[in-house]
Amino acid sequence: MTVAQFDSLTPHFAWQPFFAAVARPGLPWRCPQPDFFRAFDAMLVEVPVADWQAYLRWRVLRNAGTILHTQIVQENFRFSRQFSGAKELLPRWNGAPRRRYATG
Repeated sequence: MTVAQFDSLTPHFAWQPFFAAVARPGLPWRCPQPDFFRAFDAMLVEVPVADWQAYLRWRVLRNAGTILHTQIVQENFRFSRQFSGAKELLPRWNGAPRRRYATG
């Protein structure tokens, strides 16, 4: 899919600067779920900026939650175990290999 085709799916999001920022300018992209991008574009208009900011802050902290200060790591575990079912926090040295290969 070309950048112009992506732009037609999401008129409220400029893909050219995004692709340039992630070092992928000019490369073709697959779009197996065009409805997802249409819904994303609708959310760009409907969801308040403050909500996007809160969500993105949460994503940054969630992804960094295992490499921050011990108290934050423990609090992150206490919260996330409600959803994961984990019984105990892995030793920090054991989490490093997992983080190294994590994608999300």
